Amino acid sequence: MIIHNSLNSIIFKNYLKIIFIFFILFSEALKATENTYIGYASSLHNVMKEIINNYEKQSDVKLKFGMGASGNIAQQIMRDAPYDIFISANKKWINYLDKHQKIKERQPWISNSLSVIGPMKSIDNLTLNANERFCLADPKNAPLGLYSREAINALNLKIPDNQIIFLKDAASVQYYLSINECDYAITYSSNISNLANNIDVHNIPLNLYSDIAYEIGILRLNKDTQDFVNYLHQPSVLGILKNHGFIIDR
Repeated sequence: MIIHNSLNSIIFKNYLKIIFIFFILFSEALKATENTYIGYASSLHNVMKEIINNYEKQSDVKLKFGMGASGNIAQQIMRDAPYDIFISANKKWINYLDKHQKIKERQPWISNSLSVIGPMKSIDNLTLNANERFCLADPKNAPLGLYSREAINALNLKIPDNQIIFLKDAASVQYYLSINECDYAITYSSNISNLANNIDVHNIPLNLYSDIAYEIGILRLNKDTQDFVNYLHQPSVLGILKNHGFIIDR
């Protein structure tokens, strides 16, 4: 009887060990397949695809992403969209989420500049013909639209309202330029390299609009989100951003 009880005790202990090991292995498997969900401004899309691809190659973390106008993503977060990290093209929408206690931690990141696309000798003599269209990002939700409006006012450009095409975000402006639906447009300088080589580009002086400050907001603070945000500040990543036309030392 004593031997029988001892045997049962040994079997039970081994069974518990097996369950414990299985639990650990299962937890690790789940961790390996968990997604970190990143929402970012559409002007970052081309460079973020490269950054995310590089990061996934060197880590066990799987990244999901969504991109769009910073204001649209902020509104999605307010409706409980499952983003873990949000990168905005201005501080306004990070401030908005911070005010509503959605942001656990925030960090400044990079900057950008503006350019006018269109057939003109200089920005000062920009004049549209009656059938020409000027594409702008919608200032309601797209930071590019706000910066563009500031530049237009500072340059005192007279653009007829009926010749303006408002587009939802920076990626839409880039797309319309690529299919020749815009005669003129204001876009981020980081997007120029993705357009045709024969376009006319005129840089807008930096002092004519607010500092274009991309900011990172961490919505769910854990090891995976902190590791990725730390990665975004590494010299190799900043080098990629600089090659894409972003400003990293301003």
